[in-house]
Amino acid sequence: MKLDIKIPESLNDLTLLQWQKISKVASIKNVTELDIGIKILEVVYGIPKDYIDKMHSKDITNLIAEYQKAIDNKPEFKSKFKLNDVLYGFIPNLDEITAGELIDIDSYSKGVDSNHKLMSILYRPIIKQSGTDYEVEKYAGANGNLKNMSLGIALAAQGFFLTLGNELIQSIVASLRVENPQLLNKALRKSGVGISQLTHLQGATFLDMMKS
Repeated sequence: MKLDIKIPESLNDLTLLQWQKISKVASIKNVTELDIGIKILEVVYGIPKDYIDKMHSKDITNLIAEYQKAIDNKPEFKSKFKLNDVLYGFIPNLDEITAGELIDIDSYSKGVDSNHKLMSILYRPIIKQSGTDYEVEKYAGANGNLKNMSLGIALAAQGFFLTLGNELIQSIVASLRVENPQLLNKALRKSGVGISQLTHLQGATFLDMMKS
């Protein structure tokens, strides 16, 4: 059996879905390094399990080392990217994030399985642009297509959003308290969290998200 194996050179050669699949295995209690390595070979290199069983240990070690080198690269933030002929843009005005979107960000930041849902809030199809300015679609829930976005772009976006910290979140919550307290309370009741929890997103769930 002849395999066409492509070696990833950077995070941009990997997809968010591949990362999710590997992370899911890595999170299993008592998982072994061999189990994780086999999943890397299957997901990243497309090598079938029955073929892996016949591979030399040196070849397996080399392929896993190449994967490790790729994910050790620092991700680069991009405000725009194209996926399946659709141009996506990072939300141009973070100050306009709604209470509902904040609640979803909190929820989707708690596990790697939901990372594409988080990306659906941060990146949306561009519907209008003029020079460097652009407008994105309104948030309409999870976009499954973003599972196939570049892992490098996804990780960089998470890091960029993390650096905004509590100041932005607390500013938005404070504004909603004054301008539209009913909307804020409705969103909080729906999610089952309180304002004190919402204003500590950066200190807890966002940090956990980056660690995962």
